[in-house]
Amino acid sequence: MSKALSRTVVMVAAAAFLAQLAGCGAPTEPGRLAEPTATTSKTVRKIAVLAPLTGTQAIQGRGLLRAVELAVEKRQAALEKSGIELIVMPLDDRGESSVGQQQATRLPDDAAVVGLIGSVNSLVNESVQPIVNNAGIAMVAPGGGATTLTTRGQPVRRAFRTFFRLCALDVNQGAATSRWVSRGKATSVVLITDGQLENRLVGRSLAQGLGKGVRLTTLTVARASQTPPTAAVLARIRQAKPARIVFYGNPDDALALRASLKLPRVPFLTAGSIALDEAAQSDPAAWAGVQFSTVGAVPQSLPGFRPSVAPSPTPGSAEVSPPGLYAAAGTDAANLMINQLLTDRIYASTSATSGQRRKAMVTAISKANAVGLTGRIRFNAFGQVLQAPIGFGTFTRLDEPAWQPAIIVSTQP
Repeated sequence: MSKALSRTVVMVAAAAFLAQLAGCGAPTEPGRLAEPTATTSKTVRKIAVLAPLTGTQAIQGRGLLRAVELAVEKRQAALEKSGIELIVMPLDDRGESSVGQQQATRLPDDAAVVGLIGSVNSLVNESVQPIVNNAGIAMVAPGGGATTLTTRGQPVRRAFRTFFRLCALDVNQGAATSRWVSRGKATSVVLITDGQLENRLVGRSLAQGLGKGVRLTTLTVARASQTPPTAAVLARIRQAKPARIVFYGNPDDALALRASLKLPRVPFLTAGSIALDEAAQSDPAAWAGVQFSTVGAVPQSLPGFRPSVAPSPTPGSAEVSPPGLYAAAGTDAANLMINQLLTDRIYASTSATSGQRRKAMVTAISKANAVGLTGRIRFNAFGQVLQAPIGFGTFTRLDEPAWQPAIIVSTQP
């Protein structure tokens, strides 16, 4: 099997998960979700998917789950020829670390589990890492940009040997934002953060990436949704005559701040697509003209995407939301694991132990050199993918979304 992922699989998955996401039925509440049962006499192996399938982040988690299911469906025939029936095991973390941790405890004792894909949240990932690491299970995360998920301490060491991340770090978003701002030839940018450490770091990487010809005004505005910004703060922002306003903080604060500023013609960029997408759906008029970071990039702008004649729902329509990086990375993660299942006979063997199978999967992913929807897939010594896409778009909920080409960023220091 070639190291590169099958181009056909990539093309079909890209079109299919957009077309079929709308048909994904509502999952049950957290607990033991319904799990597909074996339909053949083949050796059963499982890939678990940990994601928010209910709750405020379900729009992302369900896209991830469906993408993995589609990837498995497309290659199930090849797997069965190798003597394997592959089952997708859904685990609903609701976007809560305690729930994710509880769900992950089901994995170590299930000998059929060969890998875990998820989650999309740094706090959930952090709570699950020790459990799956102790069990030797490969964990490939499509989301969660906290630096500590892959590196810790001084000198820097790998956080967990079985953890791999397929998305950019939080701080990479700042660098990508600076490049996006530069594309618009903005000469004046106002950067606002809520004062939280993570958002200050993202803002710092944005500031470092701006060109010398850009005048940057930096402010801290905490909890604008609870305490309206002072007249002095608003005046300072207006006096800067910004061509772009960039905000890193709580989505509710972004909306309150934009409303207070009364600068409808100035593009307002903020990262936080999960909550912002839902806010836009509930109050579309309030969000008209706001620039949203998709955190991942919609499939049409990803490196591995190819147009298809297959019909798909309009991105951003009421029926389906573009699954972005989470679903694309989920497709790539599933194909990495499926490739290993097809090439190593240990997975069809009845004499090999679960520990041996899991170790083989971790080793294979650490050596991956493949091409998928998210681009070239190679991991560094800490389990971080070497480059990842970040996309931007104008998302008003009143007009068709105008997605910009993804920006490929290096995730190296």
